[in-house]
Amino acid sequence: MKPLLSSIMWFLLCLSGIAVAGHAVLKEQTQGAVTFITGGVGKEEQSYLRSVRSEYNLHLLFAVRGSGAYVANVQVRIDDAAGRTVLDAGTDGPHMFLRLKPGSYVVAAERGGREITHKVALGSGRGGADLVFAFPGETTDR
Repeated sequence: MKPLLSSIMWFLLCLSGIAVAGHAVLKEQTQGAVTFITGGVGKEEQSYLRSVRSEYNLHLLFAVRGSGAYVANVQVRIDDAAGRTVLDAGTDGPHMFLRLKPGSYVVAAERGGREITHKVALGSGRGGADLVFAFPGETTDR
């Protein structure tokens, strides 16, 4: 009986390690008063982001206009209503979820030398705002 119990415990420990390892990549980060998480590459990260979405009041998605292909490595800058930068960080995937204080913000996303900006007002209620940044498609001259 003891070997069976040990085997079951080992199996459960391994399973929990796999789950934790999959989500450890998406570590919550803080910059000043802004808390954020970025990622969304692969099913495990996407699943994890869906499970924590309601904890953040601003959700950003980065894609290529036309194809809809998701992109990563986007530099995000968020300025408050007074023009102070409250966040300047890069993304590790096509999603960035942020927890910001209620207020008005300008969100700028830069990729490949192209910058897109959106204005957003966040209230103190539940829900939040969703912004999509659709960058022009890749072009090649031949």
